[in-house]
Amino acid sequence: MKEVIVPQRANKDIYYLAPIMTFALGVAGWVVAPIDLYRAVNFMDSALGLLIVLALSSLGVYGIILSG
Repeated sequence: MKEVIVPQRANKDIYYLAPIMTFALGVAGWVVAPIDLYRAVNFMDSALGLLIVLALSSLGVYGIILSG
């Protein structure tokens, strides 16, 4: 059987939260995607949407750092 390997001195809460945080921030970037269903009005400005995507992608690095 395979066993889960967790470093002994690691903070287990942060160690298990890191991949969840990375995935959540990766999916959160799709929030600003301009989806136009039935020609509805888009609520997100394109310049603001680009700024949000860049901010979320830069925060995704913290999950990788916390898991190591």
